[in-house]
Amino acid sequence: MKVTRRDDHESLANRRHEIIVAAWLALESASAGADELVAVQQALNDETISPAEIARELARAGAELRHPEIIVCDARWRAARLETQARTFAGIAPLQNAAPLELKDAESALAELERLRCAFARDETALNELNSLAVDARKTLIKRAKDASLSPHVREVQAEIAEWLRVWLETPNLFVQWLELRKASATFTAKFADS
Repeated sequence: MKVTRRDDHESLANRRHEIIVAAWLALESASAGADELVAVQQALNDETISPAEIARELARAGAELRHPEIIVCDARWRAARLETQARTFAGIAPLQNAAPLELKDAESALAELERLRCAFARDETALNELNSLAVDARKTLIKRAKDASLSPHVREVQAEIAEWLRVWLETPNLFVQWLELRKASATFTAKFADS
């Protein structure tokens, strides 16, 4: 019999539940609050699991929850994750700015985008977020490329960078080599020699 993806997911969820409950039981605590949630999270060695998720699993196992502590603990965890994400994605901020991009700034941001893609190779959630940022940036660049209030040269630059993002999204493994070839092409040098 072939195991389906759903069976794999259920098996993983059951295993996670067992680990969470075992880690909590090892604490020998009568109830679960902030300290216990943090201890269980450390035992899991997985900071992507929120304190609220841990609390839900403990509630399923019949643990008494100290709700006010759990709410504060989860809020702190989420704030810390947002801060970490902001630092992590700071290098690609130029792709999200409201101002039109210069080629050199876009090239630096795309190099960082590629570095993050490699760093997140095993984190599907982070990769999806990264791709989503790139898709949004490309849409913005396409709009700028059509914006008649911008100079023709600025519009061409925005269209060029949008193309870079298209290639990165479609073939990220080939992007670095493609970009080097693109920049060496006669068409690129004729258009952007002064950029």
